Order: sequence, then C-alpha cells, then structure tokens
Amino acid sequence: MTQTAVQPSPSRARKRPSGIWLALALVVLVTVAVAIFGANGISRALAAERDARQAEAVAEMLPEAYDAAVCLASERDALAAGVPDVVMRPLAARTDLAIKEWDAKAASIDTGGDQELEAQVAEVQRSLDGLADLRPQMREPDTRAEAMLGYADLTSGLFGLTARVPSLSDEAAAAKAEALGSLQPTWEALGQERGLMLTLLTEKISADAMGTTPRSGAKEVAALAEAEASWRESIGDFYAKTSDRQRLALDELTDETAEDGAVGVLAQHEVREVVRGGVDKITMTPEAYVSSSGQLIEGLQRISVDAAEEVSDDATQDRQDASSVALLITVGVVCVVGLLLVIALVLLVLGVVLSRRRA
Repeated sequence: MTQTAVQPSPSRARKRPSGIWLALALVVLVTVAVAIFGANGISRALAAERDARQAEAVAEMLPEAYDAAVCLASERDALAAGVPDVVMRPLAARTDLAIKEWDAKAASIDTGGDQELEAQVAEVQRSLDGLADLRPQMREPDTRAEAMLGYADLTSGLFGLTARVPSLSDEAAAAKAEALGSLQPTWEALGQERGLMLTLLTEKISADAMGTTPRSGAKEVAALAEAEASWRESIGDFYAKTSDRQRLALDELTDETAEDGAVGVLAQHEVREVVRGGVDKITMTPEAYVSSSGQLIEGLQRISVDAAEEVSDDATQDRQDASSVALLITVGVVCVVGLLLVIALVLLVLGVVLSRRRA
C-alpha cells in the first residue's frame, strides 16, 4: 500500500521566512535601543567623571590658596597698622613663601583642559606679580587706600577659586563642595571686620588718652555692621553644609556659636557689641583684639584647609566611581550588542536559506 508524503501547507511555508524576518527586525530594534541607552549612560558617567576631575583639581590647590590669602591679609593689616620694618620682613617672607608654594601647586595641577579654570588661575598669578608694588604704597598715606583695595583683590582672587568647584554626584559630597563656596565671603567679611575694628580700637584709645571724641564713628560702625552681617550669614551657611567633622571643629573654635556669628570668640563678641552700641561699647585693647582675632583666623584656616582636603578626597572617589561605571556600561553594551548581532546574523542566514528553499 503506497503512502502519500505529507507536504507542508503553502501558508506554513510562507510563514516561516516571514516570522524569521520579523524576529530579525525585533533583534535589530533591540540592538539599536541598547546602543542608544548605553551611549547615554556612558555620556552621563563621563560627564560626572569630568566634573569630579575638575573638583579634584581645584580642591587640591585650595589649601595653598587659603594659606597665601591669609598671609596676604595679615601682611595688609600689619602694614596698615604701621608695623616697623623689623617686624614686617619676616611677615613678607612668609607671604612670599606661601605664594611660591601656591604657584608650584597650581602649576602641577591637571585642569583637564578646563580653559576657564586655567584662565582664572593665570589671572590670579598675574595679580600676585603686582604685590611688590603694593607694599611700598601701603607705607604712604596718599596711596594706602588704593593699596588696601589691591590687597583685597589679591585675597579675593585666591578665595574665589572655591567657586570653581562643581557639584559632585554624591549628595553629602556635593553639600561639602557647596560649603566651600561660603568660605570666600566668610574670609572677606572677617578681613573687613578686622580692618574696621583696628581703626576704631586705635582711635578710641587715642581719643580716651586725649580726652576727645574719636574721629571715626557712625560711618565705620555702619560698615562694620554690614561686614558682621555678611560674616554671620556666610559662616552659618558653611556650618550648615560642611561635614560633621568640620562642624565639630567650628564648635570647639567658637564655643558652639558658629551659627550666631561666632560670638563665643572674644573678638567677635566685641564686634557684635560695637555694632549694637557704637564706639562707646569698645572694651578691648587693640592688642587683645588682635590676639583673639588671630586665634580665630588660625583656627578657621585649619578648618578651611581640612574642608578642602575632604572635598578633594570625595572628588577623587567620585572620579574613580564614574570611571568604573563608564567602563562597566561600555563592557556591558559591547557584550549585549555583540550577542544581539550574532543572533541577528543567524536569523539573517536562516531567513535567506529558507527563502531560497521555498523558491
């Protein structure tokens, strides 16, 4: 008995190749989607790495920048007070050394091609070259005011580098980086307070000795009030955003009054009293004020440097994490896309073979 072979129906023969082509189209679409998703992920990781590298570069030079700025401010105050040359020479030598160390650090930093950062650093370096002209101008009454502004520009340029620190991906690290931005107005306000207080204290002592009224008064107290308000706001902002370790250090330095203008420090308490009651509220001698204010400056400098080093460490970790993420995404995308391409090639060959057989 002869059996007739069963032939596949025409509809099934047509469906086999068409189903393969459909599967191939889906694989191609998935491959494109994976490639696009991977490219976006890699782009975000590389952007995070770039920001972290910039933050790392800026934070690495901040300790030397803070040191140079504080030395400049101390030198300015000493010159304004008419300190004799025998005392000024070591102060000037210390400033020159701090500037030299900052120059060396700035030259060694890899800015990653950040042209704006490179331009800002170059501008600060050019400004510091004019220090030799400012020093003799501070000795002359006619040019002292202009020279004081020149010193202020130098310190502002160094402290202004903190504004170049970009935000980091980690929330806590980003807050610490943002806190550094509060240090520029903090230091500028403290310098303004110090200059005004030294003027008021010196004239008050002289006026009391002569039984007269101090020449400086309402105008200087109003300026002191503005500086004290800026100091209180900026130091409070830094305290709120910085790390627990820096908050603890500030609490120790200010007797837990950092959020209230650091009035736990005798010098800042005197500033607050003068702002509220005028020159008649002055009780400290210039020597006592300088001693207390100097201790505050030294402590704040240590905290500033430590905070910058923390941000540098966070930026380094952020950069390494971003590099690892970019590498993992790249490897993952290459593997998945490679596998999908192999599947697509198999489907393509299979589809061609079946199409030829049907023909």
